[in-house]
Parts: sequence; C-alpha cells; structure tokens
Amino acid sequence: MAPVHDPLPIDEVEERIKLSSQIKGDLKTFRAIDVAILMTIPLENLREAALSARQAIPFQHIRHFVRMVLQRRLKEFSEGTSLPPGPRKRKVITTASKSSYISDSDDPSYTPEREKMTEKKSKNRDQIERSKCIDRDRSSCILLGTSSPEACHIIPFAINSNQRSLTEVFGQQGFHYLWSSADPILRHKLLTDHLGCSDKVWNMISLNRQLHKWWAEPFFALKCLGIIPALGRGMNATIKLQFHWTPRRAQLQQTDPQGKGKGKDTDQHWARPVNLYNGEATNMVSDWKERRCYGTPEILSMGGIVSAADAATGRILQTGRVVELRMPLQDAEDMRAMVDLQWACVQIASMSGAAGQDDFLEDPDDDYYEDLMAVWFEQQQRCMTGERPPASRG
Repeated sequence: MAPVHDPLPIDEVEERIKLSSQIKGDLKTFRAIDVAILMTIPLENLREAALSARQAIPFQHIRHFVRMVLQRRLKEFSEGTSLPPGPRKRKVITTASKSSYISDSDDPSYTPEREKMTEKKSKNRDQIERSKCIDRDRSSCILLGTSSPEACHIIPFAINSNQRSLTEVFGQQGFHYLWSSADPILRHKLLTDHLGCSDKVWNMISLNRQLHKWWAEPFFALKCLGIIPALGRGMNATIKLQFHWTPRRAQLQQTDPQGKGKGKDTDQHWARPVNLYNGEATNMVSDWKERRCYGTPEILSMGGIVSAADAATGRILQTGRVVELRMPLQDAEDMRAMVDLQWACVQIASMSGAAGQDDFLEDPDDDYYEDLMAVWFEQQQRCMTGERPPASRG
C-alpha cells in the first residue's frame, strides 16, 4: 500500500478555473466533460496554454479520444481478444467495419471501394507479445495473484489494429495534452507509427477474467507512481502502479409524473452545461470526490457487489494497493506513457459521468472526423490511380 493523495486539492481547482479564462479553446460553452478535461490535463500543460495566446486546448479531440479508449476496451473484452487462441478458429470481426462510431449509412463519403480499402489493411493480435506479458507477470493476475490470467491491453488493441482506426488516431491533435513534460511527439508515435504498433508487452498487464471486465467498465484505474531505474548492468527497471477503485457513477435527482424524486442515471449527464465561474465546476469536482467508490463494502444490492480479494492473503483489494513490475527501462517508460493516458481517460469519464454511458459511447459529436477520413481516402485513391492533386489557386 502507498498513501493516496487528493487528486484535486481545492486550491488547484481554483487555479485551473482561473487559467481556463485565459485559454483559447474550441468551445463557446463548457459541458461537464469539458470541465473534467480542464481538471485532468497536467497543470503545467494548462499553464503553458494560458501563456500562449495562439495555443488552444482541443476539447473535441480529447473527448473523442476518451470515447475511443472506452468504446474499444469494451469491444476487446466482449470479443475475447485477450484470451489465448483456442483449438477452433475464432471469426475475426474487423474493427474497420464494426467499431467506428461513424455508420456507413450516415457517412456521405462512403463507397464500396472505400470499404474495401478500409478492410484491406488490418492486423491480428500478436500472440508472441501476449505470451511475453503472461511470462513477465509469472502467469498470474498482477492484482490478485490468481492463475490463468488474460493479457489485457492498457490502451486498447483496436486503437490502431486496422487502417481506419490508425488514420483516426493519427489525426488526433489532443491526446498528447494528457501527458506531462516528456516528448509528446515520441510518445504520439507509440500509438500512430504503424498498424498494431501498440500491440506490445509494454501496453499489456495480466488480469483475471472478472477484473478484466471491471477494467473495461471502467470500475478501476491504475496510476503510475514512478520508475525505479535498474541498479546494475543487465538488470531490469521497476515500474510502480497504484490501484484505484473509481467513484460510482453519478445519479441526478429526477422527478416522476407524481412529483416524487427518485435517483436515476440521466441521459447526457456528461453533456450537461456547467458554469465555470459561479461555483458549479467546484461543486462538480467536490461531488465526484465524495462519491462512494466501487470496491467498498456494502449491502448486497441489484447487480451484486463489486469487490475482490487477494488469493494468497484473503485481504480485500483496496485503493492504494501498489504493484511492481520489472522490465527493461525503455519498456517501463513506454508503459508509463500508456498508463498515464489510461489514468487521464478514466478520470475524465468518471468525473463527468460519461463512464459506462451508452449515450456517450455512441454519440458521434465529432463531425470533423468524417472530413478527416474523406480526405485520407481521397489521397489513397489518387496514389493508386496516379492522379495528381488539383493545383492550388493563387
């Protein structure tokens, strides 16, 4: 166990709100998820953006990246891609045709030829990298010590497993804001260099089946506490990961036709407008921090209890538990980049009320991605036909 620090002290919340008034963004009004982004971006990045008159926080890009991570985590779990290959050949459902939030019928640039090009390049999961993960973690769940774990991606495999997804994530101009200090260009390449580039052991951890499901929900997150360099030549570095149950999903009080209030998960809770400057944002953060977390003892209720215990000691898995994994230093640095992204995405989704909400996972509010895809496919078709792009005017 290690001390669990307040992620957002009140003085930091106030500074973030003050900085937001100086930051040029792509928003006229703030929604709950945009406030959560402001509260999650590393403080030094916010300060830098506030000092630059031309720098804007790309809220729309960040929202979309959070959606991509949560969508494709659930997809990865439901399709069982973390399981070892069985004797029967599993039918592969390509993310090219199934995972994108843009439906073919709604995409004006869709053509059968474009669909062929999309599905032409895809990558199956690398079983060698999967085996490396299981071996590194001694064939046991890193949190509970149970046997026969699944190798789970920290940032989902489907983020770049086919050309459509790779193009989508490559066009992202926002997720590097979720990283602190380290070179964002080098880190950006960890997800965008080529098909399946993040299907590596440094983007995997071993979890048992139940924890893998809760990881996809997400009911918990991992925070990187740091890396201890190798003490001697030929020795591995140690990365320290801290376990955190996430706050339970928010419920707002709604009124039924008889005028009686009742708690219910509200539609578009994450999209509700929040005034940054009249105390609403501060109250939103306070409410999030005061919610009961998953994993805490409670009376059995509808849906059962979300809790787990260490197989060896019988102790309940609690927030603050620290896991140490040993690996080459570069792998540790790359894993830290993935864990930091995962931590930020879960914080944003949890704080805003987007976590686990179908209306968030299915909401195609990022229309500019259709334009991005159309431009990319047009470029590919020109390359195939040898056609030159039209000359610029002026």
